[in-house]
Amino acid sequence: MRVPAGCEFEFVTSEGTTVKAGAGNSLSNRLAVFNEDFIDLNLQWSAGRAKPVFYIGREQAELAAELAKKEAALPVANERKIAAEALFRAKEQQLANFKRAHARTVSTELRQGSRSRFLQNTVASHTESSADKPTNQRNSRL
Repeated sequence: MRVPAGCEFEFVTSEGTTVKAGAGNSLSNRLAVFNEDFIDLNLQWSAGRAKPVFYIGREQAELAAELAKKEAALPVANERKIAAEALFRAKEQQLANFKRAHARTVSTELRQGSRSRFLQNTVASHTESSADKPTNQRNSRL
């Protein structure tokens, strides 16, 4: 923003340099001028405080617009993230349930197989021993 024609100003920097409007101004590219309403609203000198004031150029304005666009997309992205996390937890639970059910099935089959072998071995050993020695006392007396 350029200072309007006919506008005059002068101030002294903290280093003691006097700055005036015009071509010889060392701050001409870095100096921003604000109206009195803006100053009263944002720079409350009597209260000893000031709101931040930012002056941005065209490039920063474009970046600010891009930032605003991305910030506007954040709530949707957050909702998608939350939904994805919930789906992930549900799938993890399904996997845990599947593993648990499969482990029970395997355990049951192993126990049944052990019982079958135990019964086969027990019946076979009893059958072999009882063939030689009758368990009926009446038969043993004969």
